[in-house]
Amino acid sequence: MRGEDAPQHAMFSYVSPGEGVSADHPLRPIRPITDGILKELSREFSRM
Repeated sequence: MRGEDAPQHAMFSYVSPGEGVSADHPLRPIRPITDGILKELSREFSRM
């Protein structure tokens, strides 16, 4: 990198994406379903 290193902290968000979604949002119940499916597929992904 050339020049002075000037960090830009305002550029990054330190808030969890889950904090921006209300607890009663209709998509919340889908998360555990997709997590389970991805866990089942984990071995397949590893082989790729």
